[in-house]
Amino acid sequence: MHALIEQQLSDCYAAGVPADEATRRFIQAVNHAYLNADKEHARLAQALQESAVELTRRNTDLASQLEERQRAEQQLEGLLLLLGTTLDSSADGIVTLSQDGRIRRFNESFVQMWCIPDEILAFWRHDEVMAHILAQVAAPEEFLQTLCELIDHPETERSDILTCRDGRVFERRVRRQPLGVAGVGRVLSFRDISAQVRAEQEQKALLARLQEAQSQLLQSEKMAAIGQLAAGVAHEINNPIGFVSSNLSTMQGYVEGVFSLLAAYGEAEAYLVQQPQLLARLAQHKQEVDLEYLREDLASLLRESREGVARIRQIVQDLKDFSRPDQATWQWTDLHAGLDSTLNIVRNEVKYKAEVVREYGAMPPVECVAAQLNQVFMNLLINAAHAIEGQGEIRLRTGQADGQWVWVEIGDNGAGIAPEHLPHIFEPFFTTKAPGKGTGLGLSISHGIVRKHGGRIEVESEPGVGTRFRIWLPVNAAQNLAM
Repeated sequence: MHALIEQQLSDCYAAGVPADEATRRFIQAVNHAYLNADKEHARLAQALQESAVELTRRNTDLASQLEERQRAEQQLEGLLLLLGTTLDSSADGIVTLSQDGRIRRFNESFVQMWCIPDEILAFWRHDEVMAHILAQVAAPEEFLQTLCELIDHPETERSDILTCRDGRVFERRVRRQPLGVAGVGRVLSFRDISAQVRAEQEQKALLARLQEAQSQLLQSEKMAAIGQLAAGVAHEINNPIGFVSSNLSTMQGYVEGVFSLLAAYGEAEAYLVQQPQLLARLAQHKQEVDLEYLREDLASLLRESREGVARIRQIVQDLKDFSRPDQATWQWTDLHAGLDSTLNIVRNEVKYKAEVVREYGAMPPVECVAAQLNQVFMNLLINAAHAIEGQGEIRLRTGQADGQWVWVEIGDNGAGIAPEHLPHIFEPFFTTKAPGKGTGLGLSISHGIVRKHGGRIEVESEPGVGTRFRIWLPVNAAQNLAM
């Protein structure tokens, strides 16, 4: 019997057991209930103990997991801080985009590169940032089109050049931003290559100047060689030409003497009337040789021969004057004489294409390197002849302005120059002639020579009408260059 039941029964009954049967059965039922309650209590106590043990174990596991997660979060925070510091320390402007093309993250260089103001940074609205960037891009429509293409083709990676309105040049690189095997967006990097581009442009300009200088040096050496050849040719030709000229003068005197003698013989024919046979032979011989025609034609032949010798002398002199091998220094020169000698040199290029009209104005002597300016005149005259199809006109005009400047103008009524070609005609190796017809150096060298003399070349041209080059030169070039 349960201890509590026994204690209650001993308190109520002297014998410890009630007398009637009903009371005993009731007591047994209560006893049974107490016993079952003790068993359930023991089971519940054991279950509670087991639950407590399990809760303790789980609490320990949760505490361990929480500690591990805190360490992981600390490591992640450190990695993010390191990543942010690395991005901010990069000289490239870096920005990440979501899959729909919206800005998610950027570094400090990106902010500085695009000059994003604080009022936009404070709220960082995507549309305001994009509008600020597009306002600086030289081609905003192309920028947006490229961005849309990258969004539509998430696997595409590219690299291109971006030009800003202020002249800066960026290299833009676009890469896929992966997370595991999946792409979660785009990474755009912008690198300022303005200094590199300027250096490349300066290098190209320097290379062009070097090529121009080399071409001018080669041309100068060629002209010097022509000058030396002209001097040698002149020396070799002048001697026999002198002999021929002298002999022709002597021959003319002899011929005049012979004809004078024949005239005297003709007067003596009147005294031969008693010798009719002799007179007949003389008349027949005069008729056979046609003495009157011979008298006129021989004088004409001698005159033309002397004119031909004089022209040979003039050609040799013009060749010497054109090249001027002994005058490569600055000297006072008559530009009209230089034009005339150059015309004689290029006469074969011009005479079949154009009539040359000279309109020379008053012009003082000019301090210059004559051989170099003659080269300029030659280049422009040949170009003018080449520009004429069929028969045309080349007009030479000269004049002065304010007593300090002179000008030489060479114009033609040829094909003219297309407007898109005019800005490039003085560039080295630029030519519109067919392959093999020109090197593209003539105008470039001419421009360099005139600039070396402190002058300038002006050009006016209209397709189908013609072209006019005007060369301006200071009278005292050495003084102007020194200043």
